[in-house]
Amino acid sequence: MKDTYKNFKSLSDVEKEGKDYRIWSNKTNSRIVIVAQHGGGIELGTYEIAKSIAGDDFTCYLFEGIKSRENKKYLHLTSTNFDEPQGIKICNRSDMVLTVHGAEENDDFVCVGGRNQSLKNKMIQQLKNEGFNAIEDTTHHSGRNAENICNRCQSMEGL
Repeated sequence: MKDTYKNFKSLSDVEKEGKDYRIWSNKTNSRIVIVAQHGGGIELGTYEIAKSIAGDDFTCYLFEGIKSRENKKYLHLTSTNFDEPQGIKICNRSDMVLTVHGAEENDDFVCVGGRNQSLKNKMIQQLKNEGFNAIEDTTHHSGRNAENICNRCQSMEGL
């Protein structure tokens, strides 16, 4: 599905914060940030998963679609185009970014992508140890592009 808007500026010129979307973040002393830039009605469940992972230990950034319908159509920005200033600032200051995404497949699995191969392998193994069907994401959604929000951290290698 093609994004309706090319970047956050063009999105925010039409869609309104507090009416169509919400931005939430917390700041901790951790240099790790958990991100769900497709939260709320954009990719169901990602907001809640990211917040749960972050808990009180990690910084968390959430972009949540709150429209009554068609959140994905109007509020989804591809991760390489997601440039909401507050989110980018939080990611740029972090050593590591872990993003949470949703998928429309009916299969029960977790895909792990990103540029940090060592951490990706550890994450997959840990998820398997916990009983999840975890695999490496090798699709065009794999998070390997340097412009992907998950790689907009100090190490330039997020998940």
